[in-house]
Amino acid sequence: MAVSTALRTITTTRSIIVEKKGANPNDNHQLILSKATGDVFIGGPDVTVGNGFLIGVGENLAIPISQGDEVWAVAASSLEIRSLETRV
Repeated sequence: MAVSTALRTITTTRSIIVEKKGANPNDNHQLILSKATGDVFIGGPDVTVGNGFLIGVGENLAIPISQGDEVWAVAASSLEIRSLETRV
């Protein structure tokens, strides 16, 4: 199992936090996001604070990631988010 971690700064400009995976349809991943302050919104490449999925203050979220999936994030103000990505 491959594991990667990151501390990312999310700002008012959307940014990609998970890029598309390789060509193997069985190469599934899980993304776990954690943060202590501020609200972050996740979604596709068009995510905004108005249409994104809210991860509120102190919440954690686990997302299964399959071939071709991307996850983007944006925030109302700059904040840090921790990510853990594993291959399952």
